[in-house]
Amino acid sequence: MTQGRSRTPMTSGVGITMLNCQTCTNPTKYPIGFWDGENSHGQIFDCHNLECELKKEKLKAAKFFEEEKRETEQVNLANGVSIEEIKTKRKELGIPIQRMAKELGIFPSEYSCYEQCREPLPVEMIDKIDSVFSKSVGNTYTASRSWTIRFRNKGMSQNGG
Repeated sequence: MTQGRSRTPMTSGVGITMLNCQTCTNPTKYPIGFWDGENSHGQIFDCHNLECELKKEKLKAAKFFEEEKRETEQVNLANGVSIEEIKTKRKELGIPIQRMAKELGIFPSEYSCYEQCREPLPVEMIDKIDSVFSKSVGNTYTASRSWTIRFRNKGMSQNGG
């Protein structure tokens, strides 16, 4: 999370949201998923009803998280970090988020926040990430590591221009 900001939670709880959407009769309602529990199950809904208070809350939250993501991307770029390149390399090497997080000594949810640009990636983690990549491919990784260095040294040019 960027410094000086705190997340604004939605005012409606998940249970209340699901209950209100379950009983709503608005014709714009449509299913977006399912939930299954020990003693109950059902569908998760969304709608196109812009007068619905829950829809307003969802839109407000989506706008907030989109702005937070933009700010995080700007911090990452200012620090010379390309999350998309790190994410692509992790996937190319077949490293699951759980393993990456374990190798970095953090929780998978924290690493996921970095890849989803919910939190800026600490600059000191770049060398740790390179180390994880290096272990995955052995000595052949040294040459491919240049993307990190190129990205930092070329005025944040993602293509190394």
